[in-house]
Amino acid sequence: MRKEHAAEGSEEKKLPDYGEAFRRPSRIIKLILLNIFIAAAFLGLMEWSTRQWHRENQIFIPDAYLMFAPRKNLAAFKVMTPMGSCTVSTNADGFRTWPGAPPVKASRPPGTCRIICLGDSVTFGNINISDKETYPYCLEKKLSEEKTVKPVEVMNGGCQGYTSLQGLEFYRRTAVKYKPDLLIIGFLNNDLSPCVEPDQAKLSSSEAGKFLKSLLYRSAFFRMLRVRIKGDSFLERYQGPDTAQMRVPCEDYRNAMEEFLSLASKEGTRVIFLNLPANISGLRFKEAEYREAVRDLAFSRKAGFIDLIAPFTYYQTYYHTTLFSDMVHPTKQGNEVMADYIGEFLIDRGYLTREGKK
Repeated sequence: MRKEHAAEGSEEKKLPDYGEAFRRPSRIIKLILLNIFIAAAFLGLMEWSTRQWHRENQIFIPDAYLMFAPRKNLAAFKVMTPMGSCTVSTNADGFRTWPGAPPVKASRPPGTCRIICLGDSVTFGNINISDKETYPYCLEKKLSEEKTVKPVEVMNGGCQGYTSLQGLEFYRRTAVKYKPDLLIIGFLNNDLSPCVEPDQAKLSSSEAGKFLKSLLYRSAFFRMLRVRIKGDSFLERYQGPDTAQMRVPCEDYRNAMEEFLSLASKEGTRVIFLNLPANISGLRFKEAEYREAVRDLAFSRKAGFIDLIAPFTYYQTYYHTTLFSDMVHPTKQGNEVMADYIGEFLIDRGYLTREGKK
């Protein structure tokens, strides 16, 4: 009896349920994973929809390493301008090309002289210049008709709005792999542009930051949002009030040109600098200083130097021909004059002499 009463009166002690404690984090993790999956599915749907139905109307897109760059693999992309329309085509590396152009391989064809032209909108072509009106295209066309020179392949590595620092970064990251025989460099107009913050500060962000930006910039959905928020004019974002601060100070400009020479010499590439033409009655602030810096560097390092101011002045004066569409950009005919003058320089100086001929 006592045992029975003792059993009835005693309460059975329960052990804690540790399984419930372990199940709670599992539910939280599942909930987090579910939310991540829903967010990823939504972003994936937005990305797919953007690529399917949203037609990007920009030639240039943001670039983590270059600030901005031409869109790749454009095929006769039609651009409407106040002066009409033009077409823009690019290859897989962002070089400007033209419809039907043969693909360019990293290893150049035997016996062919490969020329890469680097520069700003004068090289790339202004907004009203089509693929077959740029000076690099005209240069290849002219030289291919010459019977006394070796076969030539000319690549247009210019970009509207680029400074010498952006061109140098493009050469390091992309153009150098094509191992050109000649590098024709024409930068000036954007280096002289006033700015809020110099290019060097924008280009010197951390590698981790550039890597993260490069991932975001691959998304068409992100690019669309960026345009809606910030607008589609890249160049305006890098310009500032008319002050003495340049996008690239003259010392950095000269250092960039010197770095071009150093990198090219390691690859066995010869460099030719262009003294770009201008349709400006008075020199811009410090412009003469920039021009002199490149001229002195070219002659001290025995690089090529082509002064394009004289032939443009001659043609416009004696032939009464308009070679500029504005203060600095050549017209279609201006690009043909550039190509003719550069081509004659290359032939006369023996840059393109066939094997066994001098």
